[in-house]
Amino acid sequence: MRKIVTIAPFGSIIENAIEDGSKNHNDLLEESFQDFASMLSEEEKSFTCEITVWPIAFWVSKLLHHIVVLENHIEDGGSFIIIAPEEVSEIQKEILEKIYRQKDETFCLIEQISPQEFKAREEMYTTIEEVISVLNEQRKRGR
Repeated sequence: MRKIVTIAPFGSIIENAIEDGSKNHNDLLEESFQDFASMLSEEEKSFTCEITVWPIAFWVSKLLHHIVVLENHIEDGGSFIIIAPEEVSEIQKEILEKIYRQKDETFCLIEQISPQEFKAREEMYTTIEEVISVLNEQRKRGR
């Protein structure tokens, strides 16, 4: 199963999932953000950054300031990719922690480190509390 979860700065949540492999995460995001995605040019939809697999995820995070979570559920666990905007609100962190507190997954954090750049952290995290701690440190440093 593939699933996307986005958390807006003031706490609204958008979810979309598919059981079979007929759509990828980018397709699920485009479906969930049809109006927004339709405004992006083809060049923008192929947004170039360190990781080019999910261009719409990066635009949703960058321009709409959503935390974007891409979930892969597989038989022996799974991996969740968290794409964080440059500024993350307290509400977003609280919701992220509440949703993923009980998950036994591996988390990869990709952060927007400047208006033009996203970068994946080298560390993989085994709890959402570790991810929240990193996001809190960003806030203290003021990025």
